[in-house]
Amino acid sequence: MLKVALSHDLKDEDLETVVPADENPASRLIGRQTSELLSEIASRWRVPGYTRLVIFLDVVKEKFLAQEIPLETLDASFLYVKEPIPEPAKKGRPPLSTQTQLALFDRSRWTLSDFTLWQQGLYALHDALLRELYDLFQQCFESKPPSIGSVLYVLDTHIYEDPMFNRSPREMEIFMTELQEAVRQKARDKYGDLLSKNVSEKAEEWEFFNIIKLGSAVTALCEKIQKRYRKNPEIMGVNPLSVLLEEVLPSFAEDARALVGRIIQLAKERGEAVPIQDGFDLYKELVQIRQVHAQALPGREFGFHIEDLLQEFVWRWIATTDQKMLDWIEASVAHDEFNVRTEHEGNIPNDDERHSQSAVDVFRIMNQSIDQIVKLEWDDDLHYAKFMTAISKSVGAGVARYCELIEKAFNKEMDRQTPEQEAAALRTQKEKWVALAKDTWTQKEKIEPFQFLPHSLVKLNNVEYSTLQLDKVEKEINVDACADVIQKRDPPPPPRMRGGSKFVFTIKIIEAEDLKAGDMNGLSDPYVVLGDEYQKRLAKTRTIYANLNPRWDESVDILTTGPLNVIATVWDWDTLGDHDCLGRTSLKLDPSHFNDFMPREYWLDLDTQGRLLMRVSMEGERDDIQFYFGRAFRTLKRTERDMTRKVTDKLSSYIHQCLSRRTLRALLNQNTIANAGLNSMKGYWSKYTGRPSSMMPAQIGNTAAPTQLDISNALKPLLAYFDDNFAIMKLTLTDSAMVMVMTRLWKEVLVTIESLLIPPLSDKLSAQPALSQQEVDIVYKWLLILFDFFHAVDEETKESLGVPMDILKSPKYHDLQNLAFFYFDSTENLIRVSESMATATAARQSEASARLNRLSAPPALTSSNTISMFAALPSTRRSKSIMLSRNLGTIKKAKEAKRQEAQADPSDDIILRILRMRSEAERYLRDRSRQKDRLAAAAAAELIVRQSLQAGRGGIGVIGRGHSIVR
Repeated sequence: MLKVALSHDLKDEDLETVVPADENPASRLIGRQTSELLSEIASRWRVPGYTRLVIFLDVVKEKFLAQEIPLETLDASFLYVKEPIPEPAKKGRPPLSTQTQLALFDRSRWTLSDFTLWQQGLYALHDALLRELYDLFQQCFESKPPSIGSVLYVLDTHIYEDPMFNRSPREMEIFMTELQEAVRQKARDKYGDLLSKNVSEKAEEWEFFNIIKLGSAVTALCEKIQKRYRKNPEIMGVNPLSVLLEEVLPSFAEDARALVGRIIQLAKERGEAVPIQDGFDLYKELVQIRQVHAQALPGREFGFHIEDLLQEFVWRWIATTDQKMLDWIEASVAHDEFNVRTEHEGNIPNDDERHSQSAVDVFRIMNQSIDQIVKLEWDDDLHYAKFMTAISKSVGAGVARYCELIEKAFNKEMDRQTPEQEAAALRTQKEKWVALAKDTWTQKEKIEPFQFLPHSLVKLNNVEYSTLQLDKVEKEINVDACADVIQKRDPPPPPRMRGGSKFVFTIKIIEAEDLKAGDMNGLSDPYVVLGDEYQKRLAKTRTIYANLNPRWDESVDILTTGPLNVIATVWDWDTLGDHDCLGRTSLKLDPSHFNDFMPREYWLDLDTQGRLLMRVSMEGERDDIQFYFGRAFRTLKRTERDMTRKVTDKLSSYIHQCLSRRTLRALLNQNTIANAGLNSMKGYWSKYTGRPSSMMPAQIGNTAAPTQLDISNALKPLLAYFDDNFAIMKLTLTDSAMVMVMTRLWKEVLVTIESLLIPPLSDKLSAQPALSQQEVDIVYKWLLILFDFFHAVDEETKESLGVPMDILKSPKYHDLQNLAFFYFDSTENLIRVSESMATATAARQSEASARLNRLSAPPALTSSNTISMFAALPSTRRSKSIMLSRNLGTIKKAKEAKRQEAQADPSDDIILRILRMRSEAERYLRDRSRQKDRLAAAAAAELIVRQSLQAGRGGIGVIGRGHSIVR
């Protein structure tokens, strides 16, 4: 009866309920008339109220299992049995109260059959609901999945909370396992759909873009599921997001690896290359998915190492950048007008605006190249360190090319002819000789300042700016950290184990001695040209005018893979006619002779007369980021030094003219610099007006000593000349570049004053006579005046506006101070002091050698001054090592160490140079030279023995690799 009535009422849309439906949805199940009928029947048949509820639930269960009623009706049915609808009132009898009706439904009063029937209904409904949940939950990965909230609500509210329902943990575990496996299968199917949608079945159509789309689809699906189940991540013990991630991410990783490999293989078969940018885009997508993988599946490795698979794209990009780097730099220089970059025309540019656009463009190109790798956020330290090593090689090559172009243009501008010189070049040979003689006779005191072109000085600013920018790049890359990573995880083999190694020889052309006179005045204007055995020019020094004992101190790097014969030719520069050869010599650069990586000095005899001193050191060109940056910094510093020297060379001739023995004689004879200029007729064949003439022995009469005013006035032309040139430079050069030029001039002043006092170092007597006491006093007063001039202290603020004090008081300056103490000492005392210094130096060497033997360290002695200047011997330290020049910090430290070493270890070189002007010291000079030869030979032999011992103890890796810095 209940089943028929319920079926009828559920279909009746106009059903009249006992209680309004908006107040109690359960009242919609049975109408008023049906309720009265069922109540009457139950009353007549004596059916208890609780039995009526049990029967009602059993009927609802059958209809739900037969899918005749929806889940909402089932929910309403549970509400009906939990909160029964009040019975309608009968005639002549009031209705039962709700409390009375609830009391009648006390389950403790239920019969056993009712209890069993109720319980069976709950279990049947539970199984049906679980099946419903199983079917619905398998659609959880669809774009619009059906809701499972109603099922879960009925289960939690009406089934699990019913005290008569007992859940079996075992059965629930089985259901959870089956549900999880079903969801897992759906995850696989979903990934298969994504794969077929984004990746074609035809391999020929595959691209990296397909993998990126697949990865994006996988990521989007994971994000959608995470958002969908954010509030309830687990359903019946099953986490759909975890299941999805566990299935999809490993599958994607496996497929991505196979797809990438196949795409690259097919591209190679077609003779094509996958675009580099596609590789970069794919890497970024794969890294994002790997991060999701790491968070979702901790402790489980990603399917493959992305960096190993895609590193070839970074290497291709680096190779492409390396090929284009030089073209970019050349184009930047070609389009640069080398003007200062003022924001507003007419404003005085500040230091940040005194470099031109090419310097900015060059480092923007380099920074963009580096940033491209940095933005990849490459997650492999060893790969990243190797990438930076390779890009640093390109940066170094770019810096070297930029320096080459800048210096070439700079030299061309500095060597330009004045209008007068251009006019003179058009004269006949006879007119040239007559004009030169006339100019010599009519020489004026004042030499006009060199008209430095603004864009020439801007080029010098560019080099300084490049040095600062390269230092920033070195810090941003973190060069030391990259080198440490490679050293720890993939150290390169020793050079001896590698085939085809490259070696960098650094040749420093120091000085020449006793050259042949190439001019009619008995002097020469020498310069040196280095060439190889194939007649290829390798380097050329500047010209030193009117000197038979010139000093160049210029270096050049030569890259070679094997032995190389270098030929050095000394030429005499001539204005008129061809240049004259003063002599030739050769030197073999054999890497096997420099396998200790220690510098050596060679006195090479010329084939005509005189000899040439060169210092040679070698470093193996290593695939090392510190090496590449060190070489780049050294290139910049060398370019800056050579360009600065080119500037100062334009001023040095007047320095030599004013600070000369001829000026001393003129001052002591109460003559002026202009009158002294007549004496230059003897040396006019030097072919350069204003160039110093040959020095003659002093013939000083008994004249009154010049006053301080006379001494100061003698330097006024020179100081005025400095002021005129400094005013031109100050308009364009930066403050630091200005100080650098002034510092270089100060060194030139010190060298000139030193050459006035003593001859260069040699084991032979010199024809240069010693100065008198009056002359020495004048020279040192000049030194004091020039010191104050270059220091330039402001009278009001007392601040230095010129060269800092610590730079002015250089080792050379201290040597000049010491020279005054020994200059007039007796020969016997000088020899005694020299011997004591030599003994102290030998003792320091012995102590250092013993200490090195105790520590088993590579050889590193104390001072290069203790090694012979007269034979091919190893020098004691590597002050010019590329590794010591890898950034501005190491360069400053190396300079400071060199400065402290020069001051800490006194040398007897000054005394030996004084003794060259004492005829009675000829034998001592020769004996002292032999003594140095023996000491140096002993040091070289000890060095070889120590290296052998190190090799025997496995230490050859330390020495053989030539590391020159303690990290």
